[in-house]
Amino acid sequence: MEFLIIEVKLMYSNKKTIYLNAQRLNIVKIIINFTKHKETIFFLKFKITVMKIMKSLFLACTCATLLIFANCGGGGGGDDPQAEPSAAQKNATLLDGTWKLNSVTNEGNPRDEWTDFTLTLSLDDDFKGGNYNTTNIPDEDTEGVWASSGTFTASEDLTILTRNDGTKITLSVSASTLSLSFDISQSGGRVDGFTGSWVFNMNPS
Repeated sequence: MEFLIIEVKLMYSNKKTIYLNAQRLNIVKIIINFTKHKETIFFLKFKITVMKIMKSLFLACTCATLLIFANCGGGGGGDDPQAEPSAAQKNATLLDGTWKLNSVTNEGNPRDEWTDFTLTLSLDDDFKGGNYNTTNIPDEDTEGVWASSGTFTASEDLTILTRNDGTKITLSVSASTLSLSFDISQSGGRVDGFTGSWVFNMNPS
């Protein structure tokens, strides 16, 4: 309970008048002391409801101010930085689209029959897989190295794609280059010379 102490000096000692005034002012207690000069000093102890209200308002304003500063990052004047994209998100952004051939090797030897070869990758929204389409596959390949279309699953960081024919492709991608490395087994390469280790270096179309 909150109280305010007020000292009042009066030049008379009419107790009846004092008590009537005290009741009208909602005075809780009156303590009377007489000095040697016969002045009456009253210590009036008031029940102050207003003070409690003011105190509650002050606390509410303080809490609101703290919340505003907290939401503003302590007054730093800037929004919270966005979370760093994951490796999968970065690679997905780069991979999605059409790539054209720059160079290709088989067992370290350059191959020129893949001129104008293109590869289009389309990833699912969850980055766990997708589908691909190709153009200008050499007639000799008969879909041993690449099919005209297919699907694939992806590793968590999108650095390994596994085609629906079981071929695992290790990739490295940037904004300007895409490197794809994989092996074609004897059973997969239907024409001699199309088996072994392949590396496709590509650029955005």
